[in-house]
Amino acid sequence: MNREDILGQLKVGKAVHSGWLQKAKQIIDGFTINETSTPVTSTECQFGLWFYTDGQRLNSLRNNSPQSMKNIEALHYKLHETYQEIYDIYYGGKSKGFFSSKFSRKKVKDDDVILAKSYYEQMKKITDELISELTRTERRIAVINADEINSI
Repeated sequence: MNREDILGQLKVGKAVHSGWLQKAKQIIDGFTINETSTPVTSTECQFGLWFYTDGQRLNSLRNNSPQSMKNIEALHYKLHETYQEIYDIYYGGKSKGFFSSKFSRKKVKDDDVILAKSYYEQMKKITDELISELTRTERRIAVINADEINSI
């Protein structure tokens, strides 16, 4: 793993999680969704697949605190959990029949719309915090000695 690989993965993490925020907004605004909007867990998304494997090697870098990695993990988990809550309001619940689609939108009560918007506001804050933490990690990676990075 080298500096460019790590920085690339951190940039992907920022981009895809900004994308999840936009998907949540589209759901709330009534846009039709497709399978790329189906929730995944924090360990199944593109960034999570890297973070929970090669990304864990960042723990061994002297200028990357374990607390930073814990913060990323907690924020990342919470972001996916909050997106799932929004998705479930509009698409979750009992199936209407064998042939019903997981992309069939439910009739949503006004109280649930308010709840979804509240979740969205939480998700915005979580996304901002996650992106900030990833940006701080990028800065730490950018200044560390290349030999140290290459040795992990």
